[in-house]
Amino acid sequence: QPNSDCQLDSLAFEKALAARADTDADANRLADALVLYRGAFMEGFTLADCAEFEEWLTIQREHYRRLAVDGYGCLVTAFEASGEVDKALDALRRQVTLEPWLEEGHRRLMALLANHGRRCDALAQFRQCRQVLVSELGVEPDAETQALHRCIRDEIGLPQTRQAAIVPLPMPLTPLI
Repeated sequence: QPNSDCQLDSLAFEKALAARADTDADANRLADALVLYRGAFMEGFTLADCAEFEEWLTIQREHYRRLAVDGYGCLVTAFEASGEVDKALDALRRQVTLEPWLEEGHRRLMALLANHGRRCDALAQFRQCRQVLVSELGVEPDAETQALHRCIRDEIGLPQTRQAAIVPLPMPLTPLI
C-alpha cells in the first residue's frame, strides 16, 4: 500500500540506493541509506513446508545484499574523491565483510592502505583475501591482486588498478543453490 502510514526500512533502503543511480547523491546520504542494511532480509524467519516462500526469501536476501555491496562501492568512490580516507576504508571493510570473495574490494582496500602509509595493513589484507579465496573457493588470488601484493611487499609504485563499472544485474528468476 504506497499510501499507507507504515514505513519499511527495506523499501527506504531500496529507494535510497536506487536514487544514487539517478543523481550524484552525496556520500552522507548514501551512508545513511546503507545504515539501514543490518543483515540478511527477514533473518530467522521461515515458513515450514513452503518452498515458494523460501525461494522468494532467498531472492530478496540476495537482492538487498547485492544493493548493499554495490552501494558501498559507490560510497568508497565518493569518499575517495572527497579525500575522506578513513571513511573510505570503513566502507571498503564493510563491503569486503558482505562479500569476502570480491577481489576488487580487497585490491581497493590494499591500495588505499598502501597509498596512505599503512603498508603492513595492506599486506595483512592480502593475506586475508588469499585465505578466504583458498579456504572457501579453492583458488588463489588472480594475477592483478598478486601483482598489487608484490608491489606493496617490494615497496615499488602501485600499478594502476582498473575500477569495474557497477552494472546492475537482472534479478534471477530462481535462486542459485
